Amino acid sequence: MADYYNHSPKDLAAQYDAISSDEVHKPWLSLLDSLKPKLALDVGAGSGRDARWLADKGWDVIAVEPSELREQGIANSKGYAIEWLADSMPELFKVRSIGYRFDLILLSAVWQHVKPNVRDRAFRILSELLNPGGVIVFLLRQGSDKDENAARQFHEVSPEELDQYAKDRALNKLLWTQTQDVQRSHVTWGYLAYQSPDDGSGGLSLLRHIIINDDKTATYKLGLLRVLSRIAESYPGAVIKRDDVSVTIPLGLVGLLWLKQYKLLILQHQLPQLAKANPGFAKRAFNALMDFADPELRLGAVLAPERAKILEQALIDACRAIHKNPAHYTTFPGTNRAVFDTRCATPTRIKTALMVNLEYLSRFGEVRIPAGIWQTLGQYACWLEPAIVHEWQQLMARWDYSVRDHGPSLANAFRWEDSVRFTGQVRARVNELRKRGDVIACTWTGKRSKELDIDHAFPWARWPNNDLWNLLPCSSNINAQKSDRLPSQVAMHRASSRIIEWWGSAYCSSSLEQQFNEEALVSLPGLSRDALTLESVYEAMLHQRAKIKHDQQLAEWGPR
Repeated sequence: MADYYNHSPKDLAAQYDAISSDEVHKPWLSLLDSLKPKLALDVGAGSGRDARWLADKGWDVIAVEPSELREQGIANSKGYAIEWLADSMPELFKVRSIGYRFDLILLSAVWQHVKPNVRDRAFRILSELLNPGGVIVFLLRQGSDKDENAARQFHEVSPEELDQYAKDRALNKLLWTQTQDVQRSHVTWGYLAYQSPDDGSGGLSLLRHIIINDDKTATYKLGLLRVLSRIAESYPGAVIKRDDVSVTIPLGLVGLLWLKQYKLLILQHQLPQLAKANPGFAKRAFNALMDFADPELRLGAVLAPERAKILEQALIDACRAIHKNPAHYTTFPGTNRAVFDTRCATPTRIKTALMVNLEYLSRFGEVRIPAGIWQTLGQYACWLEPAIVHEWQQLMARWDYSVRDHGPSLANAFRWEDSVRFTGQVRARVNELRKRGDVIACTWTGKRSKELDIDHAFPWARWPNNDLWNLLPCSSNINAQKSDRLPSQVAMHRASSRIIEWWGSAYCSSSLEQQFNEEALVSLPGLSRDALTLESVYEAMLHQRAKIKHDQQLAEWGPR
């Protein structure tokens, strides 16, 4: 199949583009028009004809194409709200690694290429990518000749097969119709559409049960959920393994965020976390963290040997506590089966300076999370966080009535490190570059400006992140115009060369380069340490932008 579509891609693109999408998709147009344009996935997007058609109708589109036709599609879709991925069925590994969920998935003349022995798995993966109420549409080609089967690797398809897969995944059937191919008498086209009635995994109801209904003698279950939700939303690059049913993240990263949240609650605000005792992980090393500043407890931090020993012992104690308590006792309702499967390990003791990165944090063990739960944790993090914090505060107040007297200080007790906007590091770098004679222009417009602000590209008020890649020099008036809105895809594309140029001049071959790399690897999706370039960071930034937009329904700034 790949050989066929890689041969003469320009000619194939011209052939596909000669037929309008309105004509090809006429049988299901009324269904499409009834949907509110949000985020669509075009699987097997080919030349991008249908992706451009959907973008013209107001959809943001992720176009997936494994063959060289993708390059033609990219060239033909400049200026459209389309992001391209080299990915393929059945795994759709890159799509899943970014954490997307879609309101529309289109497979136009694609299903006949999927081998029958992997179709069940392919359909399951597709269904888990649907948002609540999301629709998946199949355009089935039925009928082929021997030459086509040999050249393009066609397999027989049937609506009955898809109906059974949909029934197994609890999807509702919306449409089935057939048309005759205009030019080929031996070919007919079938149109099938299914809809997801809920979040596909039961994740929201399970998480609500854990937050609200589960018995709790400590805040540990809430603490674990809060940390996992934070990681799923803000650190998509933290996934170290992924398969069809689960994702795996470093237990050490869970332990690091666990320490940060309890450091505030216990050491700084003296708030009760158990009904009758002190937390088992709050030992000498944890207490010593009182002298650690926030930057020492973040990814990319470099610690001297003595400081590193303290943090390592605190992480060991925290990871053991997570493994033995909340991970063990957070179970699926009516069973003893743990929702979060942990493997705890003790790393080799360090004797030198330490960089806190994913490689180091992986030495403490792993946490396996059901794939559907992971997606729900990330997608609904902005709703889960206040629900968890509210229940947490109520739980503490039941143990100690004086908690209710803390008032506004309770909000400070639950803040994350990035809940404080910080641009000083980047502002200092701008000043350094200006002193040596460099001209710093506004990233969004390219114009020189005496009055430069440091802009959070993805608005801090909606997605708190002070990473170096997210902080861009920006003229004061543009920064005021942009405010707390997300840059549009077109605005990002227009500024792409300036964003990459800024990163290169500000961070490459400087003392900040390692920090830039470590932050990007964990907070952006799909990056690899072995193939990390500024261009790959920018591509990952585009995908994170699209995910944030549709997870939080953010308003956009700039041309569309």
